[in-house]
Formats: sequence, structure tokens, C-alpha cells
Amino acid sequence: MNEQKQDLRICSQCGTENEDDYSYCKSCGAVLPVSQAAFEQNRPVTPPPYVVPTQSTYSDPRQYEGPQGNPPNGQPPFNSAPQGNPQYGQPQYGQPQYGQPQYGAGQYPPPPKVVPVPDSIDGVATADIAAFVGSKQEYFIPKFAQHAGRGSFASWNWPVFLFGFLLKIPFVWFFYRKMYKVGSIILAIWIALTVIISGTMLYSLSPIYDGIVAGFKEAAPYISTDNGYSFSYNYNYDNNNNSIYENNNSQNNSKIDEIMNNNIEKCLPEFLSRIPYLIIGSVFAFLLLALYVLSAVYANSLYRNHTLKKIVELKSQRPDMSSFELTLHGGTSTGIAVAIGIIVPILTAFVGWIWMFSFFSDILSALML
Repeated sequence: MNEQKQDLRICSQCGTENEDDYSYCKSCGAVLPVSQAAFEQNRPVTPPPYVVPTQSTYSDPRQYEGPQGNPPNGQPPFNSAPQGNPQYGQPQYGQPQYGQPQYGAGQYPPPPKVVPVPDSIDGVATADIAAFVGSKQEYFIPKFAQHAGRGSFASWNWPVFLFGFLLKIPFVWFFYRKMYKVGSIILAIWIALTVIISGTMLYSLSPIYDGIVAGFKEAAPYISTDNGYSFSYNYNYDNNNNSIYENNNSQNNSKIDEIMNNNIEKCLPEFLSRIPYLIIGSVFAFLLLALYVLSAVYANSLYRNHTLKKIVELKSQRPDMSSFELTLHGGTSTGIAVAIGIIVPILTAFVGWIWMFSFFSDILSALML
């Protein structure tokens, strides 16, 4: 009778006794706990520890040395090994190769480092974090768990660094992860640094720019000819015949050289006086590089804080919010990231194109006078 009682599975919800082969309660339908008999029957068997075989006595060939080269006591001939053992001089079974770590009998290599993932991270359920993160959750959740309880932490993020260092757009990854506030702040800092660097460089080099344009204006009579304009010191272009011919007027060439050199020498003092602005631009260039590095170092930390804060806000509004809804609020946004990654570089390059167009248009205007 007692054995029958032990085989019964008692429901933890309503207390009803159920047969051992029942998985759900016949009264309330709740999941039944595993019975002791079923647990003992399905208990996993722990294999015995593996012991690395020790070196066999057949490893030393001197043991085979007997009279007239015959092995003593019926042992195998010299240079022969028993079944399963390698020849002498070959690595023994269970023995490491040269330069590899050695482990004795019953010892094992250290297991790979595994970060345990708890049921919750900083009070937020891990299942909710996985639903919110979506793509690459197997990468982010262990990092979040490893640095739980810390306001910020350093953890290298290669995509952010590559976007910043190679493409000069570190903010794209933050927009991709729907961190619009953080991405906008980094974008604003990036724009400010880029404007300062470009402005200081243009201001520092503007005397050289003015000297070149003034030189072309002064040398225009010597560059122009009856048949067209000389675009180099040695050749002219004939507008009427649409052909190129050699310019042998060395006197004009010398005069052009003299005029250009004089104008550049005139602007050198002004250029040298603006060297400090050039240094300031270089300092801000290093700050821009620091922005790329810091964005990569703290990207995972910023994403962890954003994820936990967003989940808490959503759960406070709707405690029963499903995992699917969390995924819609989280996840990634490829379209916005691609749009910003294309538009911002084009606008930045457009400013440089305007300056180059202005520079060459001034030179052409000087030649047309």
C-alpha cells in the first residue's frame, strides 16, 4: 500500500492524487511534478572521469635489448609496439605535442569561460531583454549579465569602430539599434568637430588660395595667346583648329614663374601667422578620432542602459506586454541607418565640392579677364 502511495503524483495546485503515468492533474489540469520513481528511472548517468593513459613500458627501446638482439622474456621485437601503442619516438596516446600544455593523469584542459545568464538582469527579465534586443541577443545578453549592476562599462564593439574609423560615420550603428537620442548626440558632436576642423583648415590655407588666384590674375596676359589659352608652360591649345601645339616662348614662361612665385611669397607671412589655427584644427582632428574610439568602447554599455530603461518604461505602461510587442519597440532599424549613413556623408562632401568649385571658378575668372 505504501509503495502505491509513493508512486502517486500529488498535484501542487489542488492536492489531488494522480497515477504515476499522468503528466497533468486529472482534476485541475495543472502540470504534475516528476515522481521519485520516474526521476530515478531517468536520472542521467555520470560517466567515470577520463584518465589520460600513462607512458607504457614499451616506450623505452632499451628494454628490448637481449642477447644477440633478441628481446628477453618473449617481449615484442625491437622497434615494434603492442596493439594500440605508437612506435618509439612518436607522440604517445594522450601525450601533448611539443610546445602544447601538458596535463597529468586525471587532469583536463581548463573549460572555456562561460558567463552564467541569470533569469533577470538589474531587475529586468532576461526573456524580455532577449525579445527587445532581437538580432545578436546571444552576443549582448552575456555582456549585459557580466556587467550587471554597473552604470557603465567598457566593452569593445567592432562594428561601431569600423563605421567610425573606416567610414567616418560612427553614429550609424546607434540609429541601427534605435538609439535615436544617443545617435543624435554623437551625430551633433561629429558635425561640430567636422565643421571646426574644416573651418580652421580653410582659414589657415586661405592666404595660399588668395596668392594663387592673384598670381593667375596677374599672369593672365602672359598665359593668353592670340589662338587661345596656355594650360601648361610648354603647350598651348588652339581654339580655332582644336589642336595642341608647343609653346616655345620661354620668356613668357619665365615671367609666369616669376609672377606666381612673387604672389605666393607675398602671402607666406599671412599664412605663417595662421599656423596656430592649423594646430587647433589638428587638435580637433584628434578629438574626432577619440570620438570614434570612445563610441566603440562604450557602445555596448550605452545599449544596455537604453535596453533596460526602455523595457522598464514599456512594462510600467503595460505590464502584460508580450514579447512580440517588445520586439517591435526594440530590434533594429536598417532603413533609418542606411538613410543617415548615405545622406550625411553626401552633405558633408557637398560642402567640400562647393569650396573646390569656388577655387577653380576664381582661377578661370582670372584667366578670362
